[in-house]
Amino acid sequence: MNKIFLIIFLCILAYGSIYMGRRMYTSTSGFVNNEKKVMNLYESALAEKNSGDLERAKADLDQALEFAPENKKINILLGDVYTAMNFEENAVGFYERGLSSPEGVNSEDIPVMFTLSRQYVNNHNLKTRYGFKKCYSVAMECYQKILGFEPQNTKAMLGLGICQSKLEDYQSAKETLDKLLKLNPDAKIAAMAQQILNELNTLKNPTK
Repeated sequence: MNKIFLIIFLCILAYGSIYMGRRMYTSTSGFVNNEKKVMNLYESALAEKNSGDLERAKADLDQALEFAPENKKINILLGDVYTAMNFEENAVGFYERGLSSPEGVNSEDIPVMFTLSRQYVNNHNLKTRYGFKKCYSVAMECYQKILGFEPQNTKAMLGLGICQSKLEDYQSAKETLDKLLKLNPDAKIAAMAQQILNELNTLKNPTK
């Protein structure tokens, strides 16, 4: 009798092992297939964006997000598509989601951060939605991150100085712009920096 129970137990154990093995294989296989599908959709969307087929690119990226909502490349490319469609109010959300993904930010994201900062500063609808201070604060954070990778990026330094001035951090703005001018930037950037400095020097309390 004990042998019978032992045999039954071993059979159940063997069946359970086979069942779990199949489930693990199916799960892993499904993950690989989804990952491959996401990359195929990304590549298709990239080609479609570059060819000007923005609607189809958007559709492919929307589908890819269903499988990988935090995928950095998908979100940033979707931001690019919305930017190309002149829907900057939609673009900023995907740029921010991409930049805040688990992959983190790196030097390859500098163009995205420049685009995001420009949109927050120049888009009237975003200023209306989020407020003046919020928009310049987000742009300032972008410029600071860029300078973390490229400390002598004069374009980012000018942007940072402008944001600091708009947010009434006049002393920081002066320090940023003075540092910028010491780097001998190109004529256009130098002229803009000097103009802002001149305006700051005319304020009654420029050291605020």
